Amino acid sequence: MPYPMISKNVALAAVFTVMHVVTLPLMAQEGKGASAAATGNGPEAAVEQGKAKAIELCQGCHQFKGADQAGTVGPPLLAMKARFPDPAKLRALIYDAQKASKPYTMMPPFGRNGLVSEQDIEHIIAFLYTL
Repeated sequence: MPYPMISKNVALAAVFTVMHVVTLPLMAQEGKGASAAATGNGPEAAVEQGKAKAIELCQGCHQFKGADQAGTVGPPLLAMKARFPDPAKLRALIYDAQKASKPYTMMPPFGRNGLVSEQDIEHIIAFLYTL
C-alpha cells in the first residue's frame, strides 16, 4: 500500500527537528558556560540568560528579535505577553508542547526530555516577555 504524500516543508521540518533534538545535548556540553555568561541574579540577568538560551534552542524554528537565523517552522515569537498573559501556559508549552498544545506539534518537548531546566524555562519566559 503506497504511503500518503507529505509536503516537502513538513518533511524538511521533521528532519530538522530530529537533527536539532539529537545535537542539543552535544551543544549543551560544548557551551556549558555560555548560558551562565551573565552571573548576576537580577531580572536583567534572567532576561540575558533567557535570550542566550532562546538563541541556542529556538531560533532554528522561530523568528524573533535578536536571533541570527530567521526560523520558518514555528510561529514568530512576538507580542508574547499579550499572547500568553498566563506564564504557566507558556511554561507548559516550552516544557512539553505535545501535551500542552497539540500531540503532533513539531516543537520538541524541551523540559520533558531534560534539554532545559526549570530555571532555564523561567529565564526563557523572562526574555520572551520582552518581545
